Amino acid sequence: MMSTKIYIWVGLLMKHVVVIGAGIGGLSAAAKLSGGPTKVTLLERATSLGGKLRAIETPIGPADIGPTVVTMPDILEEIFRACGAELHDHLTMTPLPVLARHFWDDGTMLDLTTHRDQNYAAIGGLFGNQAADEFMRFDAFSKQLFECFEQSVIRASSMSPIKLAQAMIGQPSLLTRLLPNQSLAGLLLRGFKEPRLRQLFGRYATYVGGIPQHAPAILALIWHAEAKGVFRIEGGMHQIATSLAKLLEKRRVDIQTGEDVTRIRQTKDGRFEITSNNRLINADGIVFNGDPRALEEGLLDEDQPRLFKPNATTPRSLSAIVHGFSATARGVSLSHHNVFFSNIPGEEFQALDQQKTPKSANLYLCASDHEDGQGDVTKSRFEIIRNAPAMSHLARDEERQTWNRLTLQRLGQFGLSFDQEPTAESITMPQDLARDFPASQGAIYGRSPHGMMASFRRPVARCKIPGLYLCGGGIHPGAGVPMAAQSGFHAAEAAQKDLDLT
Repeated sequence: MMSTKIYIWVGLLMKHVVVIGAGIGGLSAAAKLSGGPTKVTLLERATSLGGKLRAIETPIGPADIGPTVVTMPDILEEIFRACGAELHDHLTMTPLPVLARHFWDDGTMLDLTTHRDQNYAAIGGLFGNQAADEFMRFDAFSKQLFECFEQSVIRASSMSPIKLAQAMIGQPSLLTRLLPNQSLAGLLLRGFKEPRLRQLFGRYATYVGGIPQHAPAILALIWHAEAKGVFRIEGGMHQIATSLAKLLEKRRVDIQTGEDVTRIRQTKDGRFEITSNNRLINADGIVFNGDPRALEEGLLDEDQPRLFKPNATTPRSLSAIVHGFSATARGVSLSHHNVFFSNIPGEEFQALDQQKTPKSANLYLCASDHEDGQGDVTKSRFEIIRNAPAMSHLARDEERQTWNRLTLQRLGQFGLSFDQEPTAESITMPQDLARDFPASQGAIYGRSPHGMMASFRRPVARCKIPGLYLCGGGIHPGAGVPMAAQSGFHAAEAAQKDLDLT
């Protein structure tokens, strides 16, 4: 009886933090907050966890329709350790020998790997020694960028011009290549005479929702992040969320799905009232893992201060048209990650710059059950991604049918076909993303990365309302699984410090 009374009193004294949104940012925040003297509740609007780590059912199992690339695996490992576990006990994560296989209309095929010498030989064999030498210079520059900014910017809880300047002190060569207002396209134009290599590395701007003509040259560091290693999650990326959910439940995190949060209000005593499914939930602190635009589009009580400057959440990043399905692929030897390049390189980004969906576009295809060296795969799960502008209006059925037809026709021009072609119903449109992620307008990556100052304008973990913390792809350090996960740690650490949770 005495132990029961003590437990009740301890429970009453525990502070309560509510995490809104169970994307990778919210999951990592909940992991960091769990297992200690804090009651943690995780509210998710959807019926499943993971946010953009989504999947669609197929006859051979769930197929990813969200992120497909895992880099910087130590960040994922840190999330599992925060749950008192080791990642390898719950997920099978293996490095891929081929980072990506690249296809062009003229029959050229290029594999890039983690080995510089192999890449040098492959590029030299296809495009000549000058192109190979240009690649080696770009590779060295990308590594220099990554090592300069990894700790001071990528893993830091906030970013400022002062921090950036400090990181670059002693490396004047970086300054001369990045400033003034150097775009990724401009950097590549000066660095590569071979247009196909400019096309290949320019695509990295789309990794964070931009186009190379407007995205800053600093995004060249993405190549080194990949060159350090790209990993495959057995069963698909959505398994990350599934595994973390089981661990969080063991650590007494109260996970509630189907929770539609419609209002956040801070009371006079500094605590919060959260309206979800027409009931009130009280909390000492909140970690918000959603598009920050939602906080200024009606989610916060009218009496709360405006949180951001207008350019903190706008302009919006790119969206995508995504196919998820299972089939047997024929006619082309696929790797795990594959890129089929447009035969009109400039047309895709010109259309996207005009907020139009390009008909001539680079197509990314993930064959999630393919591993290089294992031979033919009878059946595989596939994800195909075509870049598109963010948009919110309802998608018509004929739009889905058009993009399905155009995508299959384009892959067919490379000789690729499927024994069971995906249908229009298997497509996720930007409008679907706008519906599923409130106030996002379908933008996958939050704010656009365009311009040298874009990174400085993103919101950070702390905001103007004490006790309210932010994480996710729309928050510093930005989009992508490792970045969004990192933002979750930053939010949880800020909450622990400010609310005295440790």
